[in-house]
Amino acid sequence: MKKLCTIMIISLMAIPTIIYAQQKQDEPEKKLTDKEMLQKSQENLKKMRNIYKDILSLLDDARREKDIVKVNCINENLTAIKALLKIAEQSDVALQEAVIKKDEVVAQHEFEKVEIAYQKAKALYQEANACAGKISMTPGETKVEVEEPKDITERDPTIEPKKEVIVLERPPRASPYQ
Repeated sequence: MKKLCTIMIISLMAIPTIIYAQQKQDEPEKKLTDKEMLQKSQENLKKMRNIYKDILSLLDDARREKDIVKVNCINENLTAIKALLKIAEQSDVALQEAVIKKDEVVAQHEFEKVEIAYQKAKALYQEANACAGKISMTPGETKVEVEEPKDITERDPTIEPKKEVIVLERPPRASPYQ
């Protein structure tokens, strides 16, 4: 009986903690003001347009080189970015309308759509650069260290080992009577 009471008391004490944790999980960690959302949305759109222009110049370079593989690869990314840019622009307009109507839920949703579109555009920009052969590498010297295992034999692997010649003698007869 005491065990049952103890379990009930502990579980009743845990319920407010669970509810509080659930409420915290539902709320976004950092909530931006309407003005900040509008400003960041405009910045992301501007960056996406710059990405679009950069990829257009990559496509132009690939066409001048007459490299069909590069052209096709870059064109795929350009088409995807064009679609993302259209979605982001529509979401920005919807964000502005939601801010005017004071609808925080819709405004937050539209802002997140712009953010996601921008993140995907950045990834597509990296892919387009990879297609064009302009992969970003970290500058600096490469240092290679080689460790040899200690249990390697000293034998030269290019020389064939000597083969032992085994001389076989005929075994004695099993029966003296044949």
